[in-house]
Amino acid sequence: MDGFVTLAIGERYLQMAAAFALSARRFGYETIVMVPEAVPREYSTLFADTFPLEGRPTANEHPVYAIWEMKRYAYEASARFSRCAFVDADSLMVRNPQRMFAELAREQPIHTPGGRAVRRDEAWAAPHGITARQAAEAMGVPAERAVQTLNGGFLFWQRGPIAERWFTDYGQLFGRLSKYFETRRGKRCAVSDELCAAIAIARAGIGLRKSDTSIGVWDASQLQLDMGSQQFRCVKHYYWEGHAFQPYIAHFGSSRISRLYRQCAKFVRNGSDMPLPVFDEPEVSHAAPPSRLPANPYSLSDDELRALRKFIDRHKVQSVLEFGPGRSTECLLDAGCQVVSLEYDSHWLAHYRSLFANQPRLKLGAFENREPVTLPDWLPQRFDLALVDSPRGDHAKGGCSRLNTCLAAAAHADLILLHDVNRQGERATIEQLRTLGWTCEPVPEAPKLAALRRPSAIPIAQRATAPGRDYDLSHWPAPPRVSCQCITYGRTALLDEAVESFLRQDYRGWKELVILNDLPSLTLRFDHPQVKVVNLPARLRSIGEKRNACVALCAGDVIFPWDDDDISLPHRISYSLQQMANHRYFKPDRMWTWRSGGVFPAPKPALAHAMGCWSRELFNEVGGYPHLQSGQDAALEHRFEGRGRTVERTPLAHLFYVYRYAETASYHLSAYGYDRGYAEVARYVHERNVRGVYDIKPAWTHDYSALVAQAVTQLTAAATGNASRKSPADRRPRDFTT
Repeated sequence: MDGFVTLAIGERYLQMAAAFALSARRFGYETIVMVPEAVPREYSTLFADTFPLEGRPTANEHPVYAIWEMKRYAYEASARFSRCAFVDADSLMVRNPQRMFAELAREQPIHTPGGRAVRRDEAWAAPHGITARQAAEAMGVPAERAVQTLNGGFLFWQRGPIAERWFTDYGQLFGRLSKYFETRRGKRCAVSDELCAAIAIARAGIGLRKSDTSIGVWDASQLQLDMGSQQFRCVKHYYWEGHAFQPYIAHFGSSRISRLYRQCAKFVRNGSDMPLPVFDEPEVSHAAPPSRLPANPYSLSDDELRALRKFIDRHKVQSVLEFGPGRSTECLLDAGCQVVSLEYDSHWLAHYRSLFANQPRLKLGAFENREPVTLPDWLPQRFDLALVDSPRGDHAKGGCSRLNTCLAAAAHADLILLHDVNRQGERATIEQLRTLGWTCEPVPEAPKLAALRRPSAIPIAQRATAPGRDYDLSHWPAPPRVSCQCITYGRTALLDEAVESFLRQDYRGWKELVILNDLPSLTLRFDHPQVKVVNLPARLRSIGEKRNACVALCAGDVIFPWDDDDISLPHRISYSLQQMANHRYFKPDRMWTWRSGGVFPAPKPALAHAMGCWSRELFNEVGGYPHLQSGQDAALEHRFEGRGRTVERTPLAHLFYVYRYAETASYHLSAYGYDRGYAEVARYVHERNVRGVYDIKPAWTHDYSALVAQAVTQLTAAATGNASRKSPADRRPRDFTT
C-alpha cells in the first residue's frame, strides 16, 4: 500500500495538512499526520492515522529547527505503508502519483529531488563559519563523493532494511552534527534537517536526480499550475540549474496563504463541507502592495517592503545601488527608481536576469564577494541610496558578514540601508562603520532594517590643522615656495578629497595646488587663492608629458606630487621640508594603507613616488619625467639616484601618506598593465559619461588624521606591552617612534 506522511504543528498547519489529505484522496491515497497533540475531531476523518510526537527527543533546542527535526520519525509513523513519501503540510497533490511511486521504487529505496553538488567552500544549510563539505567529511563522507543540495519538503522511501538503516543514520546525525558544531563554534548551533538528509544520502552512496516529485513554487519561473487539468510545469534555477520540471506535488512553502495557494485549495475543497478557515481569510489590502514574487528565508518580508517603500518616498530616492536582487528589486522599480542590482552568485544572477527581463530602469550585474569587493567597471559613480542584502553572511571576515559590501556601497552613496541587522555579523558590521563615523538609525516598522548615514563633510572654516607640531626649517634661508602638482582625469569624487588634503596643510609659507585636467568633456572649477585649475581642450599623449606640463605650470621652488586618489595628512609639507636637509629631495620609507574602510593598523614599507618631494633645480637637472604612458614615476626616481635622493626612516607619528590602491570605487592606471593603462582609463571614463561642469567640493569622507592617530596609539601600546613582558635583563630602552 502506498501513502503519505506529513507534519502539522499548530492549528494553521493542521488545516494545510487537511487540505493536502483532501488532494491526495482525489487519487485514492491516504495520509498520516504527525502531531504533538490529539487532532480535533472535525479533521480526524481526513487522515488515515495520527502519530503523536509528544515526548519525542530532538537534538535541536531552537523551536523551529526542532519542528523540522521531527521528520526523523516519519519512518516509524508510516508502518502501514510499503511505499511512502513525506510531504510538507503546505503542499497539494496536483497529478496522480501512481507513476511516481513506481518509478522511484525501481531506482533507490530512498529519494528526494536532488540539486547540484555543494561547492567545497559553500555553507549551504550549515552554520556560520562551517561549510557543508566540512560537516559531511567530519561525518565520514569521502572527499571524492558529492554532497547534493536537495528538497527538504519531500522524501520517498520503500520500506525495508535499507530504508530503516538510513532513517536510523539520519536521526543520529542531528546529535552528531550538534556536537561537531559546538566543538567548532564553541556554542550550540541549530542543525538543519536538509543538511542531515544530504549527508545521510551521501554516506549511503545514493545519487539523486532532479525528479518530478514535489517542487516549490515560490521561486519557479514559467509556472503553469492548474488543478483541474492536472497540469503543473515550471523551471527552477540556482540549485536546480534551470531544469524544467513537471511535478506531481506543489509545495507552496509559506505560512502566508498566497492567492495561487488559495485558488488551488478551493478546487480541492470543492464538494467538501470540511471547515478550513485558514483558506477563507480575506486577502489583506495594503497601500503599498506586497511583492508579486514569493518570499524566501533571505528576502525582505512584506512588512519590510512596505517600510522600504515609505523610506524611498520620504527621502525622495531616485537611484539605488542594490546588493542582492529579489523582492526588493521589484519594490524599487515599482517606486520609480533607477536601479543597479548586483549579485555574486552566477546561478541567482541568471535567475533574476530571466525574471526581470525587459526592465528599462534596471541593470543587473555581478560582483566578486571578497575583501575588497570587486565591482563592475561600468558602475555609475553616485547613487541616492545603497541597499545591502548580500552576501548571505556565511563567510564573515572578522565577524562582519556584510562589511565588504557596505564599504563598497559607501564609495557610491551617503545613505545605506542594511538588512538583517538582528544578526550578529550585521551588528558587528554596524559597529565597524560607527568607528568610521557613520551613524545608524532604525527604520520604522522594520526592525531588521537600519539606515546608515555618512558623517557630514567638514566645512572649510572648521578644518583642523595639526596642533602642537613644531618644525625646524632653520636650514632654509627662507621658507621655500611650495607647489603641489595634481594631474587628474575624470575622478571628481577623489579629487574632492585630494583638494581637502591640500587645504588642511599646516605649512605657513607660500604654497599652491596646481590641478591639470585633460579630459576634454569635463570642466573643473574651484575658486581659491591657493588652488589653480587648468582645463585642457585635448588629452595629452602620455602621463609623463602630463606631469611635465603640470610642473611647468607650478611657480614653486619645491615640487610635491599630489595624486588625486590618495590622502596627505596635514603635516606632510611641513615635515618634508624639515627633513629635506640637502634642499634637493626627501621621501619617507613607509606609508599608511587604506583597507576595508579604514587605515590598516601597521604602516607598509614602500617607496611610492607620490609621497616624496624634490627641488625644481633637481627636476630640471635630470630632464623631468620621461614621456611614458606608465612607469614614468619610477623612471624619474631612477634619474634622481646619486643626485641627492634620500629616503629616511620616518617615525610612526610623522608618517603622513595614506595610500589607497583599492576601495576608491574608481580606476587605478597601473592595475591595467604597463601598455594598456592609458587607453583603458579613457575607456573607463568614457563609459561613465563624465562630462559637463564640475565644481570641486573639498571634503574628506573620513577623519583620516584621527584614524592614523588611533593606529599609532594602538601600535605603541602593543609595543609597550611586548616590552613589559620581557625579562628584566631584556628590558632595554626601545624607540617607540620607529
